[in-house]
Amino acid sequence: MDNSDLNQKIAVRQKGLKLLPKPKMIVDMYAGEGHLSRNLWSKLKSDLTCIEKEQWKLNKLDFDCIKICDDNRNHIELASKADIIDLDSYGLVMKNLKDILNANKKTQLIFFTESNPFCKFMSKVVDEIITLDATCFWIEKSNQSNVFYGFIYRKI
Repeated sequence: MDNSDLNQKIAVRQKGLKLLPKPKMIVDMYAGEGHLSRNLWSKLKSDLTCIEKEQWKLNKLDFDCIKICDDNRNHIELASKADIIDLDSYGLVMKNLKDILNANKKTQLIFFTESNPFCKFMSKVVDEIITLDATCFWIEKSNQSNVFYGFIYRKI
């Protein structure tokens, strides 16, 4: 179920926000129906862009944001300019994460949900993260499912 761990996801993001408390630009790469953006990102005084490939989900976003209906892979460059990027997806986010970090060398805070069956063990996820030039990172296993939540902070 989409966002069955919403409270845990928000808690992880609040931990990360201590590292970058006043972002100017936030991009939600998998906006879905806007649960995370509605409950967290829209409350910050930041420019918020929500990307979702299904229009009916974007239509449910009832808060102030720029809405883009498209495959988020077409917006890596936009995301690479953001201070905060949220990669809360059902599947593979490491490819997007690597591409964003490689596209622009700037201080960024990137949140992710990794649910790749290949990454069932935290050590495999950590091995991937270590290669990403992170200043620090946080990762934890979901309390309700077999996924990991975390963030990568890179200070340039």
